[in-house]
Amino acid sequence: MHYKKIYDNIIESAKYRKLIGYKEKHHIIPKCMNGTDSNENLVELTAKEHYTCHRLLCEIFPSNNKLKYAFRCMLMYNNNQKRYKISARIYEKLKFELYNIP
Repeated sequence: MHYKKIYDNIIESAKYRKLIGYKEKHHIIPKCMNGTDSNENLVELTAKEHYTCHRLLCEIFPSNNKLKYAFRCMLMYNNNQKRYKISARIYEKLKFELYNIP
């Protein structure tokens, strides 16, 4: 699968539209990869797109544990904020990759 191409398509679409209602800001180049908080590096995504982009970044850069950690944090649930629900398979895969478990 062409993860980078899918990621790039989502980002390009987001650059040229204005979302109404709920949206989330996303760093095009992640901060852990020297991305900045400049407007040129930020796009507004739907919750589904934001989840998808973080999942894709983990696939595009499989050795970057900071991306895996960021994705995992995105999935955590607390009393102040509902987060995304993921399958047990994805949760296990993230944990194994994050902690280098074979």
